Amino acid sequence: MKVAVLVKQTPDTAELPKVSADDVRSGSVKATMVINPWDEFAAEEAILLGERFDADSVAISMGSPDAV
Repeated sequence: MKVAVLVKQTPDTAELPKVSADDVRSGSVKATMVINPWDEFAAEEAILLGERFDADSVAISMGSPDAV
C-alpha cells in the first residue's frame, strides 16, 4: 500500500518578513518558506500509517525543487 500526501509551501507565519521600500516598489517581498503546518500533520499521519500497516508514504508537491 502507498499513502500519498499533498503538501505545499507557505510563508513562515512565525517570522515577520523584512520589507524595504525597494521591495514594495518591485512587488517582491522575500519570506522564509516552510511546509504548510496542516500538511505537516498529514505527512506525520502518513508516516504513522506506514509504520502501522507496512506501507510506503510519499509527499507530492508542485513548485521549485526545494518545495519538498
